Amino acid sequence: MNEFFEKNYKDDLSLEGGLNLVAKALANNIDHPKKNSDIAVISSTEIRYLSEEELTKLFDSIETE
Repeated sequence: MNEFFEKNYKDDLSLEGGLNLVAKALANNIDHPKKNSDIAVISSTEIRYLSEEELTKLFDSIETE
């Protein structure tokens, strides 16, 4: 996965762009990423895990690209 991030990471990624990058990396490296993934968004004020619905929406969005 490191190689994938090294090739695709950009300093100016938005939160949505970063989540898409993580989802693509997971989809390329694990079986059934919708069911086998937990993704957390960490900011200076909170840690929030994506809900099942958010994960499904995220992985569905990268499948249509």
